[in-house]
Amino acid sequence: MPRVALLTSGQRPFAKAVHTNLPRLTNKTHLVVVLADKPCEGFRYFEAETDIPTVLLDYDAQGRAENDARIMAALAAHQVDVVLLNYDRLVGAELLAAYEGRVFNHHMALLPAFKGLGAPRRTYGHSTLFYGSTIHVVNQAMDEGPIVGQVVLAREPGESFATFEARHFEHTVLLCLDFLVRIGLDTLLMVDNQPRFEQAHYGQLPFNPALCIDTGVVQWAGVLQPIGAEVPAS
Repeated sequence: MPRVALLTSGQRPFAKAVHTNLPRLTNKTHLVVVLADKPCEGFRYFEAETDIPTVLLDYDAQGRAENDARIMAALAAHQVDVVLLNYDRLVGAELLAAYEGRVFNHHMALLPAFKGLGAPRRTYGHSTLFYGSTIHVVNQAMDEGPIVGQVVLAREPGESFATFEARHFEHTVLLCLDFLVRIGLDTLLMVDNQPRFEQAHYGQLPFNPALCIDTGVVQWAGVLQPIGAEVPAS
């Protein structure tokens, strides 16, 4: 049963969506510790409203080496198997070496386009006709690790940023939940230098690989009201 650590710099809606829905979808993958580089809304949610242990890093008072050591100590103490990033910082080489192939980032754009911070706003401001999110293996280069899964959405004519952002968020949550469920059910292999889940179905839209979760049981109340985007249930 994979034990997952979340490194976050993120917002409350994503934190609540993952915490609320992961136990509804699986009993084989467990979020066991949350670390944050600042007292963000996501961290405050886990700290105040859940029983999941939290660690607040302090980059103002301590340097990179000290915080990297605290991360490694927390991962060891909680026997973490997999690390998922929703994080605004690059992680250290020691973490990548110790958890090689087991550190994953979810990026709010269709990589390799729009790497780095602020990807949703930059994507919306561009003339691209498609947008989406990516989960990839983390390596030493920013947002360049091998891609594990993506979701792609078509830009609607005249789509406001509020609608764009809501659709983007909803589908990103489903992509991340599906990934977290799948790592407890399936085996991630490297095939021709490309990560592939052994039992997944590839070549699908809008999610590739196709979702393994039942989206009908995902709870949005109190997180973000569904906006009617058609998402296939498995």
